[in-house]
Amino acid sequence: MYQTCEEFRKFYYSRSGWVIKRILQANLKRHTDNNLKCELAIGTGYSLPYMRVLTEAAQSQFAFIPSQFGEAIWPRFSKNKTASVATSQMPIASGSVDLILATHFLEFSEYPEYALQELYRILKGEGRVLLLVPNRMSIWSRRDWSPFGHGQPYSILQLRKLVTDAKFEIMDEHTALFMLPFHSRFFIKAAWTFERFGQLLFGGMGGVHVLELKKKVYAPTQDKGSAVPVGVKKKSAPVAGNARI
Repeated sequence: MYQTCEEFRKFYYSRSGWVIKRILQANLKRHTDNNLKCELAIGTGYSLPYMRVLTEAAQSQFAFIPSQFGEAIWPRFSKNKTASVATSQMPIASGSVDLILATHFLEFSEYPEYALQELYRILKGEGRVLLLVPNRMSIWSRRDWSPFGHGQPYSILQLRKLVTDAKFEIMDEHTALFMLPFHSRFFIKAAWTFERFGQLLFGGMGGVHVLELKKKVYAPTQDKGSAVPVGVKKKSAPVAGNARI
C-alpha cells in the first residue's frame, strides 16, 4: 500500500516510474503551455514528481503534502517549499491561489467532497485545478505495484458528478497512460508508442484521468441567500397571470 512519501519516491525513481512521470508531465503541460502565467501555484497530494510543470507556469510554487503521507523536501537543493497539512484545512488564505496541481490526492482522500471544497476555497476567482485520478476502467487500477492501483479509482461519470457538485466547471478531460502495466523492458521502451496509439484508438481507457477544472464564481443577487454563476442569467419565475387553467 502506498502510504508514505518514501514509498512514492521509490516508485518514481524506478525505471517504470520515471517513464510514467515523463508521460504524465507531457499531458499536464498541454494545459500550461497556452501562455498561462500566474502568481501562486500549489501542488497537493503527492505532487513532487510533477512540480516542474508549476515552476514553468507560476512565479511562486509550494507543495502541500497530506499529513497521512508524512514529510518530504522539495526542491532538493534549495529552500524547502513543502508543508505537511490536513487536506480539509490548508494553511492558506481563501481566494489566494491561481493554479492547483492535485496528483495522488483525490483517490487517497477519506472525504473527497470536503477535499474538493477546500481546493475551491483557496482558489482565486476562475482559478484552475489540474487533477490526476486513477481510471477505474483501466487495468492500471488493478495492478498494485504502482500508486495508481491503490486508493479509490473513479470512472469519468463519478468524477464529473463529484467536481460539479463542488462548484467546478470542467474545461477539459482526457485519459493518459496507455502503456500496459507490466515491468517488461519491452513495454517500458514502447511506452510512447502505446501513448500515441492509445490516444487515437482507446481514448477513454488510459490509466489516469486528466481534468482541467475552473472555479465557478457566484455573484450575489438582490434576494438574500441566493446566488448565480457569473455570466449566467437567472431564470425568472413564471408569472401567475400567464398561467393556463
